[in-house]
Amino acid sequence: MYSTLADADNIARAGEYASGRFDPRAFKNSFTLSSEASADGQFGAVQGHPVNPADGTGYNSPGRTSYANGILITTDNAGMINSSEITFNADYPEWVYKRGSATLRDDPSHKDFILDRSK
Repeated sequence: MYSTLADADNIARAGEYASGRFDPRAFKNSFTLSSEASADGQFGAVQGHPVNPADGTGYNSPGRTSYANGILITTDNAGMINSSEITFNADYPEWVYKRGSATLRDDPSHKDFILDRSK
């Protein structure tokens, strides 16, 4: 699975925390893609939440890193994504394991916590 979240997308972050929705960047064995300016300067950063706004600064706007990487993924060319713009999450990110001062690394129910399931 591939996911992305722009630094400038405060609406997604607010919705994630306020609604308790799962953050797809926390999936084990997944990929996180950059939505910031490309390392070579060819593509710009996403500037907010809209997917394809008129000003051309959204996730699916031509000229944006997330748009270019999305094309590479959907055409089976993910290997062409600049290594500085993609991260493989072999394990859950460290922030997933933290709940206040407690840690979930040794807690067998941590997957339920991550998926926002209560027992």
